Amino acid sequence: MLAGEHTCLAISREAYVPDRAPLKSHDVLTIDLNPAMNGYCGDLARTYFIEDGQVRCVPHRDGEFLAGAHAQASLHTLLLRVARPELRFDELYGIVKDAADRLECELLDYLGHSVQADMSALDFIAPNVTHTLGEAGLFTLEPQIRVKGGRYGFKHENIYSFAGTVLHEL
Repeated sequence: MLAGEHTCLAISREAYVPDRAPLKSHDVLTIDLNPAMNGYCGDLARTYFIEDGQVRCVPHRDGEFLAGAHAQASLHTLLLRVARPELRFDELYGIVKDAADRLECELLDYLGHSVQADMSALDFIAPNVTHTLGEAGLFTLEPQIRVKGGRYGFKHENIYSFAGTVLHEL
């Protein structure tokens, strides 16, 4: 879990050290879970918005919160529109990075990865990764972004797979 300005930290490859700062009445909280059981792995992340002491899945009025939530939704909608089994991870990286740039957001960490039992052998959505989405079988999209000039990071992660040529969110 990351809160406040710590939501901009990219800790995916670091040992996690929790922050002891209390949540504020106007804040963000990101929860990123990666459970594994009996050879099966899951992966899910969500950013929650705290406005006037109320925790919300969707922000109501803070401009930065609204822009971050809109950008996340736009990037996942884009994936559903452009993904096809033969699309390579590096091609998807370019598409999502360009979209984030147009949304005036910066990337804070990698964009996603394959999902498999051996989590040490992941393929990342990154430059020069030529495996295809179809070869991955299961993969995530988890852009950790910050609105340019903003204070907070936003993350929304889902696992996706293809049924034939149609992409589905798990």
